[in-house]
Amino acid sequence: MGRSLPSWADEPLDRHQAARALGICSRTLTDRLKQWPYYERRGRKLVFYPEHIRQLREAFKCQDCSSKSEAERGTPPEPLAANAFEKALELATRGKPKNSGRNTKRGSGNVIPMAKRP
Repeated sequence: MGRSLPSWADEPLDRHQAARALGICSRTLTDRLKQWPYYERRGRKLVFYPEHIRQLREAFKCQDCSSKSEAERGTPPEPLAANAFEKALELATRGKPKNSGRNTKRGSGNVIPMAKRP
């Protein structure tokens, strides 16, 4: 009775546990399962075994590699100091924005004048 289960008999993970194991939210997992159905159904419940998690990791890795170009994968370059200075100077010297307060002209609303009492 002291024996442990073989590795193929691991406890399956539910959707939330699988998402946590993959490092994504469960909604993202649900969306991605439409494209890669690596899971088993137990009634209405989806269960994930270690081989499913491995397959999903591979699918996500392949998608990430093929969908992004080399320029998109890296961090965006920082703006040059000259460009940043020019932008700041432009913002500082630009005229003040127009006041976009409420329009107080008569007839601009749906106010209906009421008759005065005698």
